Amino acid sequence: GEAFYNTRFGRMDKFSLDVEYSGKRDLSLSGTLRHTRKLATDLNLSLSFLPFRWLRYSGWINYSIKDNVIIENTSYLEYIPSSRCWSVTLGASRKTKPPETTYSLFFTLRGIGSLGR
Repeated sequence: GEAFYNTRFGRMDKFSLDVEYSGKRDLSLSGTLRHTRKLATDLNLSLSFLPFRWLRYSGWINYSIKDNVIIENTSYLEYIPSSRCWSVTLGASRKTKPPETTYSLFFTLRGIGSLGR
């Protein structure tokens, strides 16, 4: 994390705190708390893991503590065949300001690139 202390006014104007964890089955968790005086206080959380050898879940959420609202949340499911030379990913994302929901489909060839939107 980081912090910016305003010595002129004797106050904390901005700070962020980051936490990360990695474990078995490609499990990763992370969280970030960000605060900017009078502008925003946000909490960002992300999660990624393999419930099965051939399936990965990834998702994250951005929550405004100041406004008490979810700003954005996104989830992906990735199918990974045993050859691991390609994958297909389905995704969904929802934003609240402005209200918008999007869906995505990706086809990835390992070592070559990806195609999708």
